[in-house]
Amino acid sequence: MTVPPYNWRRETGIWDRKGLRDYSAFKSHLPVIEETVTPLGPSKFQVDATVASFDDVSVVRLSHDTLSVGTTVLDPAYLAFLIVVPKNKECLVNGEVVLPSVIFMPGAQGGYHIRGAGRASLAMVMRRNKLREMLAALQGIDPQGVSLTDRKLELPQVVVTRLRHRLIDLLERCGSDGMPRDKRGRPFKIADEVFSLAADAYLGSHTNADWREPRSFRPPEQIVRMAEEHFLAAEGEPVSLADLCKATGVGKTRLYAAFAHICGEPPLSYFHKRQLMQARSILLNSDAKWGAVKRAAFSAGLTELGRFSVEYRQLFGESPSATLRDTN
Repeated sequence: MTVPPYNWRRETGIWDRKGLRDYSAFKSHLPVIEETVTPLGPSKFQVDATVASFDDVSVVRLSHDTLSVGTTVLDPAYLAFLIVVPKNKECLVNGEVVLPSVIFMPGAQGGYHIRGAGRASLAMVMRRNKLREMLAALQGIDPQGVSLTDRKLELPQVVVTRLRHRLIDLLERCGSDGMPRDKRGRPFKIADEVFSLAADAYLGSHTNADWREPRSFRPPEQIVRMAEEHFLAAEGEPVSLADLCKATGVGKTRLYAAFAHICGEPPLSYFHKRQLMQARSILLNSDAKWGAVKRAAFSAGLTELGRFSVEYRQLFGESPSATLRDTN
């Protein structure tokens, strides 16, 4: 099953929030089909987020300290170059350990699963066709010869560090009016800079563009993504292991192995925590005072209210009603 592209309307300028408790506002500023965070342990999830969007590109900066799995699925018309800096312990992107010399791309999956105990990340998001045309022109080849299905770019660490600092500088040069300016205060086109940085990184890397798995092989990130799509399509209805095995076309052993590799959690445990996070998002965006906890739980597919309250407190360190009180 393929989720249809998100009907995204670009808001030009800078969007900056500190201590954001819910992703729903953040993801509306990006061309994503899905953008979620699933906590894996007790935490009051908060994130600092900055998005600068101009002329078919966005530069994104995120920072938080939560042990979690972040899931991002881009609109197919877009791709992203992702740099992740672990804050505490090891961090993984699509099951691969983050190294300071690697920039991650969505690959054939069109997105990322990021797992770790807190991280800072920077991303360049841009229209796929525009980058393809630029790369083709620079190499003197037909645009169709540029696949852009790479999973990661390997570069000297100093190059990745320099790129990260340049992206931070671009964000910091966006003034209160949202317009990026150079050191002399003159406006400049951030899109030209971002496309140039992306092209330089792509052409200067040891890419795995020619990487191909045997046709019969299904990589872990694809198995997890197919299971996520089935979970979303169920719209809160119960999902069993048998359902997930059927949806992904793999047996229980491979299903568990894929989720352990990508998410660090068994599949049903991972999806249950996603439901709890969904309920939290509903509570944080609720204007109601009466019956809101019950509606949030039921909307997320959590029908045992007593168990819901206990597990919610264990994961977020507060009761559902406390979250609601903070909102109202």
